[in-house]
Amino acid sequence: MFVTGLSAQWSQQGPFGGPGRKAMAGMAAIQGRITPRRDDTKDLQVVLTGESGGTPATADVSAAGTFSFPAIPYGHYVLRLLDAGKQVSERSVSVDDLVETVDLELPRDRRENNGDGTVSVSELQHRVPARALQEAQKGESALRKKKVEEAIGHFESALEIDPDYAAAREGLANVCLQKHDDGRAVTHLEVLLRQRPSSIWAWTNLSAAQFRLGRAAEAEAAARRALALDATQKINRYVLGISLAAQGKNPDEALASLRQSCDKFPLGHVVAARILAARGDIAGARDQLESYLGSDSPEDRVELQAWLARHPRPQVSASAAVPDAR
Repeated sequence: MFVTGLSAQWSQQGPFGGPGRKAMAGMAAIQGRITPRRDDTKDLQVVLTGESGGTPATADVSAAGTFSFPAIPYGHYVLRLLDAGKQVSERSVSVDDLVETVDLELPRDRRENNGDGTVSVSELQHRVPARALQEAQKGESALRKKKVEEAIGHFESALEIDPDYAAAREGLANVCLQKHDDGRAVTHLEVLLRQRPSSIWAWTNLSAAQFRLGRAAEAEAAARRALALDATQKINRYVLGISLAAQGKNPDEALASLRQSCDKFPLGHVVAARILAARGDIAGARDQLESYLGSDSPEDRVELQAWLARHPRPQVSASAAVPDAR
């Protein structure tokens, strides 16, 4: 979701005329959740494999019923949910943006509590009308069958009946994110966060959607909220870095954020190189670009190599290399 919809101000300027759309391309993160949530998640694990095979990646399911794969190349994958080593659910997913949000469903006889682990007291006390609940269930069913427009209609009907139905709001936001309808996604995520202010999933996706809409300041604020809840999420560290860079703001903090996340999002090296080059730190910029070009799938190799050829590493003079003995 993060790269393909970036604003025009980032899309054509390239790595040293602006952070550029391509400063986000190539790698993505999958953020998922198990629905409905169950109390005991210690035996749950998600396995990710490419549709053409390859070495699988695994992720444990958190106590909140969520899982993530933070550095995934674009492509088509299969997610398998294991319970104590036994496969209980499977779905395919196409990854073509920075944050892909997916749901994996537990079989009916294994379900327990509903929710995403961030429900407020007011939400627990809120009684959902039966008709709204039925519409939301129909929306979930339609989404599982990949009938996206039908799912949207059911979730919207549920919210018309009960505007405070947070689970339906989350479902609708999730569908909008999958459709890359960022404007609508932002609207629903902002409402959802008034109900679930501790939802890392919502803050992360709000940040991504805001950035794609060209709202770097809002993306920065949402990334900071997500990091305040969980400082280990590298995707939010990355979003913070590129949001600051897009604003030309706090370059030291932007560099620190990018350096902390570029192992998972290598194009952070390119944004960091731009910041360093603007400071006149050619050696530092070269280090960043060389690290990026040494990663698995660098974009703009020819352009970046040409920049390196035009900007040789500064030579240290003999007098500067010898310490003053006085």
